[in-house]
Amino acid sequence: MSTGTDHPPPSTILCDFDGTLAFYDGFQGADHLGAPIPRMVERVREWIRQGREVVIFTSRLSWGAPTSEVPFETTRATAAHQRKLIKAWLREHIGCELPITNVKPYSACEIWDDRAIQVILNTGMTLREALEQQKVQRPPKCFRPPATLRRAS
Repeated sequence: MSTGTDHPPPSTILCDFDGTLAFYDGFQGADHLGAPIPRMVERVREWIRQGREVVIFTSRLSWGAPTSEVPFETTRATAAHQRKLIKAWLREHIGCELPITNVKPYSACEIWDDRAIQVILNTGMTLREALEQQKVQRPPKCFRPPATLRRAS
């Protein structure tokens, strides 16, 4: 019997928009969306073909956060406008609309983002730090790098 605290395993892929899915070369106005990044567009299309749940994860929905100078209604209108622009971009370049959020849901299993730093679970150590340590220290006996990283003998 479920206690109401059970969660399904994470399965959603979050994909950042600017700089990951769409080319970003600095702020060029709120209505400017960059050209598609072909490698990521194809990756997203493949996830969709595989039946994976893909959600666009963007701070564009946070743009213009309410302050004493920017009322909530203006912020909400800006977020709605950004959502509309991104949905049109997705229809044109991905071939369908996808959910869009600025909140990391519990269901997230992967986050693809140009600004992310991967941290190894419960260690505080970044993946980069761990890989650098492996260069200095001998890997454990059970460590076997993937075939794509093994050198030909």
